[in-house]
Amino acid sequence: RSFFDQFLEPQRTAVLGEVIELLRPSLCDTNGVWTADHIRLRFFAERVA
Repeated sequence: RSFFDQFLEPQRTAVLGEVIELLRPSLCDTNGVWTADHIRLRFFAERVA
């Protein structure tokens, strides 16, 4: 299930377009190639008695 499923057309297209334009400066290079952005989180949990 996609995040965008909650929107009906034409709002879905408008929201998707806005997301693309917000991300373009940081995730799209000058050749139009997009880079997937991700961060791996690692943590340690300890139960305190």
